[in-house]
Amino acid sequence: MTPKFTEQELIIPGGATTVWYGQRTLNVFGKVKYAGIVLKAYLKINAFYRAALRERECYYGPFKGEFGHFLLHNLPFLTHLYKKGVKIRYCGMGLHRPFLVDEEGKSIIWKYHELRDFFAEAPPASNRTIPPPDVKEGIDKFYAEARTSGKPFLDIGDNDLYWFVFRNWQLQKGRQEVMDLSKVYGKKKENAAVIFPRKKGKAFTPNNGGPWDYLEVARAISPYFDKVY
Repeated sequence: MTPKFTEQELIIPGGATTVWYGQRTLNVFGKVKYAGIVLKAYLKINAFYRAALRERECYYGPFKGEFGHFLLHNLPFLTHLYKKGVKIRYCGMGLHRPFLVDEEGKSIIWKYHELRDFFAEAPPASNRTIPPPDVKEGIDKFYAEARTSGKPFLDIGDNDLYWFVFRNWQLQKGRQEVMDLSKVYGKKKENAAVIFPRKKGKAFTPNNGGPWDYLEVARAISPYFDKVY
């Protein structure tokens, strides 16, 4: 039997959804399959987390997806592990290095299996992005090392585990922490705003809305800031 919830019970205060939100529109066979995915992923994630804290060392990755996913679902959890004293072997994009530091500017990653910036060749999609062959080769080397190391390894390249369970698991369990990076990069105070454009095509979705004219957004907010980046 799969758990039954009201729509209200599937929402965390503040707007985030729970792990079980994904099964709300499925038929009975879909619900059973989804329950299997969730339970299997829970076992893997919980086992990884306990072992990482116990051994103070882990492998985590590969992350090859959207910048928003990095900021919301990966950076805070990696920071949490770092603050718990875990040495992290991480496979992810090198362009995110400036964010993966503590408040003294020291890297929170013990060993960085770096992936080059390839988004001009393959547009990002959550963490399902299919990278070019040379990047995939680097990911495969990371997999080989992680799987034979005997160390705790969380494979967030497993899309079912990452999308349906891991993202919500860390939110519900309070396993996200942040660093105040203004202590590293805040050289001066500016009355400024930064816009991160994203291209999602012409389609409208309930989650993302429709396409935005980012130049128009910049014009709309410019009277309130000295600079808009």
